[in-house]
Amino acid sequence: AYDILCYLYDVQGNSADATKTAYEYLKLSEKIGDKDAIGHAAHMLASNYMALGNTVEAKKYFKQGLLVSEETGNKIEQLYYNTDLGHVYLQENQPAIAYQHFSKALSLAKEVNDVQLLAHVHQSMGHYYNALGEFSESLNHYLSAEAAYKSISNKQDLAVLYAHMGHVYTTLQKFDLAKKAFDQSKLLYDGLNSKMSM
Repeated sequence: AYDILCYLYDVQGNSADATKTAYEYLKLSEKIGDKDAIGHAAHMLASNYMALGNTVEAKKYFKQGLLVSEETGNKIEQLYYNTDLGHVYLQENQPAIAYQHFSKALSLAKEVNDVQLLAHVHQSMGHYYNALGEFSESLNHYLSAEAAYKSISNKQDLAVLYAHMGHVYTTLQKFDLAKKAFDQSKLLYDGLNSKMSM
């Protein structure tokens, strides 16, 4: 019930109550010793703090969730927490620590052999290098993500990815490639929207 209530608060844009509810969920989960629930609640709480721009508190609860996932041996959760922490440290302008978390996430994605997760991490690493101004390396990861998303026909994530690639190509003044990427993104979005309206 806590997670549903937290989601409803988020949808309403009520970040304060969403955060309060996630905190209550975490404390209850800790009290009864439910590690899966602790990890879930910690992630909800961290995500709410990220939405509020509070990276210090977000980092605290992402780290708690990572610790729990390591204790339970859940490698997929470890992957997500490492990716989340990578984004937090990148936002805090600590790229070296961010890279450690993204690299760990990439190793875990290869270990669990999940194409969707591999694409997710490559896309995150593309954002990382883009933020550092290393655009060629950013595109290398975006292209790896593109190949992975195509192999599983994930059109929704591909649409988002092409938009990011379009921005990188624009920065590099490769306008023909930028237009192609933006056109591909729009085409996919239009196709997804038409299916939803049917």
